[in-house]
Amino acid sequence: MTPDEVITLLCQAHENEAHQPLAHVPPDLIQSRIKLALLKKIQKKISNDAALLENLWNTNIPEAQILVAMTSRHTSPDINLLKHRIETVQHPHVADALIESITPDLTDRKQWIDRWTSSPKEMVRRCGYTILALSGPAISEADCMAYLWNIVRDIHESPNFAREAMNKAVIAIGQISPRLNKEALFAVTQIGPVVLDHTDAPDALKILTDKKLQDKFKKSRL
Repeated sequence: MTPDEVITLLCQAHENEAHQPLAHVPPDLIQSRIKLALLKKIQKKISNDAALLENLWNTNIPEAQILVAMTSRHTSPDINLLKHRIETVQHPHVADALIESITPDLTDRKQWIDRWTSSPKEMVRRCGYTILALSGPAISEADCMAYLWNIVRDIHESPNFAREAMNKAVIAIGQISPRLNKEALFAVTQIGPVVLDHTDAPDALKILTDKKLQDKFKKSRL
């Protein structure tokens, strides 16, 4: 399959879903209008051809880049190439798709979490905090606590999509262990309300004080 054929399939899917040509979608669109199920159908038709994937990535069309990330997930990904793409990603859904591809094979993840969470680029910082949220107990309690206080310090000064990932990271850390739950809850009181431009932020306090979660922690202490 050629890049033009893939783009044609994306355009057809987009017109069916959004009733408008793909080219008319504004560049700051915050949500792909093609359903994930349709993207998966197109992805199954794409071979793991490096030249094809590179050409699709270079279109800068978010849906095409998501297809590239999805294809990488089902093969042996080139970790260095994925790292390079994270440094240049411009769309939140593309960032999330890349992270799903890279996280299982990222052996030196703390190094990259440190690098990406400190990036001034909104999407790169989003990637760093999303990896942190997905890492769970793979990150030590001491490191998780340090990240919590980085978030307390930086969240309200961070760009919108990075701020969203930071809030999710607080929630994820607070579900790892009783000690981190306590630390995350204190961090939440220091952070206060998290306001996002495109949606309502998940209620960290409500999630971290959920009865089922607290009961699980009580049982773990027995």
